[in-house]
Amino acid sequence: MFLPPEPEKNLPRLLICKDVAPKLVNTIPLCVYDDTNPEDVAEFTGDDPYDSIRGLIRMVDRYSSESSAKAAELAKTATILTDLDRTKDQTTFYRRMEVLEAGQSSGFGVRRHSARGNRNARR
Repeated sequence: MFLPPEPEKNLPRLLICKDVAPKLVNTIPLCVYDDTNPEDVAEFTGDDPYDSIRGLIRMVDRYSSESSAKAAELAKTATILTDLDRTKDQTTFYRRMEVLEAGQSSGFGVRRHSARGNRNARR
């Protein structure tokens, strides 16, 4: 009885309240499956609230997945920088940053260029 309550693990990802979004609540029951694409809803007059929430959910999902990936990259960079501060080993730092940046689609950081690449750039 004296144990603290466990945190809720089954939380909704989307909560639609009739007081906040009455048009959306009234529009959802009008949605029917599309005949040509059963994974989609058939278009009808007045489906703007449904289309808006669908677009919002896609954007939030994309934002959360991109921000999670970016947070993981920043955590790896912080670990590498902490190790550099602790060990003062520049070679390991550059190698680890090179591996990290090779896996990134875009970004910034320490870039190492080979002597051959620099020589070719001067010509």
